[in-house]
Amino acid sequence: MILNDMAALQPQKLALTELEERIAGWLLRDCPGVPEAVAAELRGEVFSLPYSRILRAIFNARAEGRAVTVRAVAAELQQCEALQAIGGLDYLQAIAFAAPTLISEDDGRKQATETLRAWKRMKSPRGPGVELLRADLINPGQVEWVWKEWLAKGKFHLISGAPGTGKTTLALSFAAAITSGGRFPDGALAERGSTLMWSGEDGVEDSLLPRFLACGGDRTGMHFVHATRGPDGAVLPFDLACDMEALATAASRIDDVRLLILDPVVSAVQGDGNKNSEVRRALQPLVDFAGTSGAAVLGVTHFTKGTAGRDPLERVNGSIAFGALARMVLATARPEHEGERRRLVRAKSNIGPSGGGFAYDLEQARVPGHPGLFGQSVVWGEALEGSARELIGEVETPTAEDGSATDRATEWLASFLGNGEGAAASAIKEAASAMGHSVASLRRAKAALRVESYKQGLYGGWAWRMPKMLSPNAEGTGQKAVGAFE
Repeated sequence: MILNDMAALQPQKLALTELEERIAGWLLRDCPGVPEAVAAELRGEVFSLPYSRILRAIFNARAEGRAVTVRAVAAELQQCEALQAIGGLDYLQAIAFAAPTLISEDDGRKQATETLRAWKRMKSPRGPGVELLRADLINPGQVEWVWKEWLAKGKFHLISGAPGTGKTTLALSFAAAITSGGRFPDGALAERGSTLMWSGEDGVEDSLLPRFLACGGDRTGMHFVHATRGPDGAVLPFDLACDMEALATAASRIDDVRLLILDPVVSAVQGDGNKNSEVRRALQPLVDFAGTSGAAVLGVTHFTKGTAGRDPLERVNGSIAFGALARMVLATARPEHEGERRRLVRAKSNIGPSGGGFAYDLEQARVPGHPGLFGQSVVWGEALEGSARELIGEVETPTAEDGSATDRATEWLASFLGNGEGAAASAIKEAASAMGHSVASLRRAKAALRVESYKQGLYGGWAWRMPKMLSPNAEGTGQKAVGAFE
């Protein structure tokens, strides 16, 4: 096999021309479908400068002990003008999306043959105009996941919520699970890999790293984006709006990047963050990074103030392009009352189910190996079912507008249950919906009136009724209203 032969070579003792001769012999001897009549032409075309660069990239990766992937090779060849001239870089980047895995012995020969044939068909001078990618050069596939149905490989995601909901800590908990091969909130085991993170708000030493370690992360797999270097070698602050290409080059040297966290993602926009066109142009490098690297990109942002009660996707701060461009939008909520738990919900998904979520708490935990040092961590709770709007509305403090909606629902529910006989919960919800009352408003109204839930017989469904009036001497009997929303 070609890659096995290359792994055994010593780079300091072998000229590139000799390496080319060995590979040429392998190709022309074992590659099916290569006529002998074109052998000379094939040799001249394949081992021109561009293909020599590809061999060198593969060989260097093997010699350094790095995994050989199509993406890794493509990343090393971005500046090769000769390769661009024959369309080779276009093809290499195209198959990078379809072939993110290691080049194995089983498919290596077939892939090499198809690559040579495709290059021969595509060879043409590059010039101005539209470039087309023919469908037969693309392998159809399905979405691959870092965390099934929550974080997708090669896709751009958002996590948004009100201040104090722990969005950054949640992102760090995902990174901790990935770097340590730990578990996600649903119990799924994470595929171990590396994570990158840039933060324009929190310090690494005293904030981000303690939180990451408190969440159980493995520091050998965590890489914080620190700075860039200018043409003169001067160290410059990393600029999310300008330095994504340089970050992509640095990330290509790490073979197992699973997640990139950007906090806050609005820093990618140099212009007006409320203009769709400017936001889309600014976020495109993030989308491109995800597609090229195969990592999930997670941008952290905020809800717009005064939007409680609205659909979570509409509450993402800035232009609607933020939520539109993301394939997955996660949202967080902080509870109104003590004793309730925060919530992480799936507000949007173009690549899987939407809705549902998890309860969680934030706590200060000891940082392993550092006595006396604490960091904020996530304690995951139960899985939740329902739409994102419902799940957030159940715990979030209502705005003045939501308060009036709750008042109307309370008045309606008191009238509906006024006779004290009770009614089936399903019938009440259906009637409330017909009158324009939301599920969240109805839940608040039930709590405000201390409406009781009870079972209708042994096998009956749930019903509601107004609370029974307690006599002055009824205290201490243990009688209380049921708070569930069955």
